Amino acid sequence: MQIIPQTCPMPEIDWKKIRENYPEIHRGLYFNTAFIGLVAQSQQGIIQEAMLKMTQNFSALRADLLEEMSIIREEIAASVCCPSDFLALIPNLSEGIYSVAQMLRPLQKVMLYKGDYPALNLPFQKLGYDIIWLEQEEDLSPENIEQSLLKSNTKILALSWVQFKTGYRIDLERIAQICKSLGILLVLDATQGWCVFQTDLEKNDHIIFVASAYKWATAGLGMGILAMSPKWLEQYPPPLISTSQISTYDYFDDLGLIPLSMRVFELGHPHLLGILMLRHGIQNIREMGIQNIQDRVLSLSRHLSESLENQGFTLLSSHSDAHRSSIVVIPFEQGLSDYLQANSVELTGRGAGIRLSVHFYNDFEDIDRLIEIIQAYKSNKK
Repeated sequence: MQIIPQTCPMPEIDWKKIRENYPEIHRGLYFNTAFIGLVAQSQQGIIQEAMLKMTQNFSALRADLLEEMSIIREEIAASVCCPSDFLALIPNLSEGIYSVAQMLRPLQKVMLYKGDYPALNLPFQKLGYDIIWLEQEEDLSPENIEQSLLKSNTKILALSWVQFKTGYRIDLERIAQICKSLGILLVLDATQGWCVFQTDLEKNDHIIFVASAYKWATAGLGMGILAMSPKWLEQYPPPLISTSQISTYDYFDDLGLIPLSMRVFELGHPHLLGILMLRHGIQNIREMGIQNIQDRVLSLSRHLSESLENQGFTLLSSHSDAHRSSIVVIPFEQGLSDYLQANSVELTGRGAGIRLSVHFYNDFEDIDRLIEIIQAYKSNKK
């Protein structure tokens, strides 16, 4: 169920043509997808059509969406290689992680990394879990994680696929194998990796995958996904209930009669515009091919890293291809950050670093122009 099967030849990609579908990329130098991903020009047509229908026959539009949801779920579920019954469409990562942390409370104990994204760690802290802390980024290697898990007697490991401060990408395949062999649930904040790197949730059915869609899925604000095998719902029933699971408005004396499925996490009415934008974003990803995107992003990231090192910067992001991601980080310098932004370079500061991030709509010329601006900054300092 991969987006583009590995056995199929990868399509020839015209990256310049794809780039034209993201007009904001031409406004300056955009190295800020780790903060928010650009939205395709073609999304405008999707939204305009939906808004027109909303003003003319809103009830029919809603009915059409509900009828199409099974197809939409299959398309989105394919982005993480799982059946559609693994999938819940949620507003964002924060809501998804909090729901998962509530669901898994009977396990009582979790292993977290201190430098990880707060929205991943805070729900477990707030709900009073017994926490085993990983202290350093070096602790995230498969070998160190395995040793820590063996010592800790915990049944949950919660980590980000890609660290938001440094861009460090965990070896998800090996860590997933370790967790499966030890009977441990891996709760994954996948926001900074989804739609760039591949995973197979049907094979790795002990992963609970949560991600917001406004970054690398290029789907705008207000949507995310929560994906896991429904078998975990039976073992750890979530303390949530959604009327989207029922086809009657009768009163229920016995809530056990309501079927248990991933739709339990889909509270309230569906976010119509958000779902349409997410669907279109995933369709664009599928047309490009996730392997093509991964290769493109890693090539750009490598070129950016090497170019910055050639300018004398010490990278705070990984030098290793095994842990490289779309995020490259150099030590924070206020003057440089201000100068780059004054010269229309979009970026963010995170922790002790200036964070630069690339996606498929970037090109090598963007990076070369960035280096020219940095060189000009250095010349002005002399």
